[in-house]
Amino acid sequence: MDLLDLALSVALGRSRFFAGGWGDVALLESEPVGDVAARPPDAVELELGPAERRDGFLVHSGSFESPEPRLTAGRRVRVRLLEPAGHARAAVLVMAAAGDQGFTVRETFVAPLVRSGTAALLLENPYYGNRRPVGQAGTALRTVSDLALMISTAVREGRALTAWLRSRHGRVGVAGYSMGGQTAALIAEASPFPLAVAAAAPPVTQASVFVTGYLRHVVDLEALGGPEARPLLQRRLSRIDVLALPPPPRGSSMVVVGVRRDGIVPPADPAAIAEHWGAELRWVEAGHVSAVLFHGEALRRAVRDALDGLRGDSAPDGRAAA
Repeated sequence: MDLLDLALSVALGRSRFFAGGWGDVALLESEPVGDVAARPPDAVELELGPAERRDGFLVHSGSFESPEPRLTAGRRVRVRLLEPAGHARAAVLVMAAAGDQGFTVRETFVAPLVRSGTAALLLENPYYGNRRPVGQAGTALRTVSDLALMISTAVREGRALTAWLRSRHGRVGVAGYSMGGQTAALIAEASPFPLAVAAAAPPVTQASVFVTGYLRHVVDLEALGGPEARPLLQRRLSRIDVLALPPPPRGSSMVVVGVRRDGIVPPADPAAIAEHWGAELRWVEAGHVSAVLFHGEALRRAVRDALDGLRGDSAPDGRAAA
């Protein structure tokens, strides 16, 4: 394992995940993402504030009301829209990685993309930042069902936002790293229209991370019933499975990025997703953390290439995407 991945697992282990137990068992036994995929994307009213000028691009802060009624906190969703100073050739929704509260990390990542002509929309994840429920310490989710609802809600909100972006731009993509890669993959699979998708270090399910992966040490097994609860945790976390949905719609442009020395997400997971989709699979020679720190350009290239592969898509008014 990469030493930075080990340091991350130690840091995360200071706050125990799922200290509140299983939570809503009915939700854990449902098909939350499959239910979302079966419906048309929700229409949301995205309210954007005035543009703030940054180095070479414009930034709008905005918000909308989440369409997910089961959330007990964080129903008002914050977003950040970054647009090039001139014409945007495409737009990408960038999902949050595990622990990525706020927008700073993703703004730094997308800034070169925006300067080169791609608009980027950033969603504040459920259970993070201003959307954290009372009693949650940092990003350590209190119950297992909180994790399931976080992911299914992010997918539901992400579908709504890609539809909103498509009303403004002909060529639209979704991207993310780690958990953000998984939610990006699920959004693409659940989309009724073709998308560009760049999924980096995506787990197939969260069981890959919290049951069989190195982060199994951060789980409060005693709160779930003791070590014998591990197989049940495996089964319940496996209900949100990228391989359980059909590949993204015909015409989608797909790039999957795996991380060779990943100590958090098993490298076999992005390989399995790429095979399931028939997508291009690229590898970064790094660990989970060092890939973000030192290989950002390779990750951005995956986003650019996925968007370029969608050149044949059409805008809603029938015009060919530029």
